[in-house]
Amino acid sequence: MLSLINQQGVSIIIGSRNEAKTLPLTVNALMMDLEASGITKYEFIIMDNGSQDETGRFFSWKASEKGRHWKYQYSPRGLVNEGKLKVFFDPVMSNVGTRNKGATHARYQNLIFADAHIGVKIGTILSSLTALNTYG
Repeated sequence: MLSLINQQGVSIIIGSRNEAKTLPLTVNALMMDLEASGITKYEFIIMDNGSQDETGRFFSWKASEKGRHWKYQYSPRGLVNEGKLKVFFDPVMSNVGTRNKGATHARYQNLIFADAHIGVKIGTILSSLTALNTYG
């Protein structure tokens, strides 16, 4: 099943609003799970949903006009340069809307929606995708 998941790829969409303290920890936990499980074809899509704090700053900085351009300053393990992390600003405050917009940016077949303040045990993503691919 792992080879099928790596063939299809995984897009993890994280909607966040004012989660500057927790978002980096969440991305780290998910990345550790992916790598420990052997999932190599993945991307993170961060949807900054009108944050007033520094939510997106861990990964990038904003241009003077919100939503226009993002220029990346830093990313853990070079995720931005590897094309494994994208940040989008969505000024309309809607959790569901933000997730749907994030899905339009996904390039892989398997979509996982996550909150910006979660932790996961190693194997969570692999077992979830195995169940979805096995049972639909």
